[in-house]
Amino acid sequence: MELLTSPRADDLSMLLGQINVRSVVYCLSDLGAPWGFRVDGSATAKFHLILEGGALLTLDEPGAVAASLSAGELALLAHGSGHLMQDRRDSSAPPLDDILAASAGAAGPAAADGAGPDRLAYSGRAAAHGVRATATDVTC
Repeated sequence: MELLTSPRADDLSMLLGQINVRSVVYCLSDLGAPWGFRVDGSATAKFHLILEGGALLTLDEPGAVAASLSAGELALLAHGSGHLMQDRRDSSAPPLDDILAASAGAAGPAAADGAGPDRLAYSGRAAAHGVRATATDVTC
């Protein structure tokens, strides 16, 4: 196949070309309100991409203020901070690993079956070399 146009280098492509990702775990979650989950802190960067609906992300830090995420927004936790993802602040938030274990072997996304509006999120963690995190952990 002959390319009609040659690929152009852009800043993001050049940055991604410098990153060496060691491992990645992805989770597609289909969540019905009320829902929430807790992610423990670790040295591994984490991310959440909201595909449909919205979510609140709160870091496990004293006095942390929840960041509101809408469909199409990506939250990157470069330092791997522990955090909560919820539909609202008072929703229970069991560990995400427990939700994933309960969904193991099931076809389709991990699910939290509340009766409220559905939310769809894509989450993961990755250890990357060649990336230097900034002082701010959450980038939206």
